[in-house]
Amino acid sequence: MDGSRIAVAAAFLPLTMQGSLPLKYGTRHRAALGLSERSDAVIAVVSEERGEVSLACGGSLKTVADREQLQPGSGAYRGRGKEGRFRRALKKAVLDVAVKTSFLMLAIVIWFFFAGEKESVISYTAPLNSEICQVV
Repeated sequence: MDGSRIAVAAAFLPLTMQGSLPLKYGTRHRAALGLSERSDAVIAVVSEERGEVSLACGGSLKTVADREQLQPGSGAYRGRGKEGRFRRALKKAVLDVAVKTSFLMLAIVIWFFFAGEKESVISYTAPLNSEICQVV
């Protein structure tokens, strides 16, 4: 909402790519996790089927047990300050370095496989005509 106007309708939210998410969570929960992975926001998700409220934060999902946990300052998600951001950034950087290093190693192995020393010598013997080779 932008004041009293709707800013966006029928928006597609980024879904999480976590494969370990239980099947009981649907697209709404996956979108909340995807948003929490890409921002520092805490996203509240309401499940219509189970009547549960969950909070998505930093790529993790936590079910709210009672109303008091939804109050500001309740500590439902502590550690979201600078230290939590630093840990997430460090974890992401280490993961990125590991992935990039493995791809670099794969590229080097492939390069050696295809660009290895594969020299071959082919020789031909041909008779020479003495008239062609006369020096003037």
